[in-house]
Parts: sequence; structure tokens; C-alpha cells
Amino acid sequence: MSEAVDFNEFAEKPACQVNEMNAPPTPEPNFIPEAMAAKILKALDSLYDSGPNVIVLPTSDFVQILRKHAKGINILDKVNKPDEEVHLRFKESIPVGALFQWAEDQFNWRFIIRDYGIVATDRDNVPPGAVLLLDFWRKSKGPDSAS
Repeated sequence: MSEAVDFNEFAEKPACQVNEMNAPPTPEPNFIPEAMAAKILKALDSLYDSGPNVIVLPTSDFVQILRKHAKGINILDKVNKPDEEVHLRFKESIPVGALFQWAEDQFNWRFIIRDYGIVATDRDNVPPGAVLLLDFWRKSKGPDSAS
């Protein structure tokens, strides 16, 4: 983990003005309390090992795996197809953050950080101003981190 995360980047900022096209303003990303941010980063940086065998389970059970590896953080699933089948196996251990990334790639989901925890939502249902979990994780690694 990098030396320090600039949590001010996610601090509350004044609402932006109406843009040139008279579209409603896009809210700035939500503030993430420092204690929650630290807890989330610790969970994302921890390792996940799927074991030697392929795990086959519905996505609702996959969300339980995420919850198990992110103890102390509420993880809610607001996704379509909660019973889609998952085939999960990695030859090597990966960071839990990469497991969230894999889920986004596999299911067309996005994980967002809200005041009450992490929410899995369909890619097209991300609320305006929501902090994307993987963006937050990458920024915590600093500018030299791989995307």
C-alpha cells in the first residue's frame, strides 16, 4: 500500500454550475469517511485464494464470498440476474480488489462506495456522483499503479 492516500480528493465540494448545454450539474464524488476508506483499502489489498478446484455457484453466493473477504464493510447487491452462474478459479492468489474487478468484467457490474458500504449495481445504474470502488483503489496506489 502506498504511503498516504489523499482523502481530500473525495471530500465534499460545492455543486457545479449548469454546463454549456444547460444539462443538470453532475454531482462531485461523495465524501468517504477516513475510517471507512482505510477499512475498504485494507480489504481490497488482502489476498483471495480460490483453491485448486473450479468453484461453481450463483452470483448471490459469489457476493457472499466478497462479504467474507471484506469483513466489517456492508456489501449490498442491487443487480439484475442475481442467480447467474459463476465459474471461479484463479491459479494464483489475487488481491480482493482484483476479485471485485473480475466480477465487474464478468457480470457487467460496477461497485460503488456509499456512506453505508459498497454496492454492486448494474453498469448502467451507477448513481451520479458515486465513487467507483476500483477507481478509489487505483488512486490509493498512486500515479504509478497499473490500471
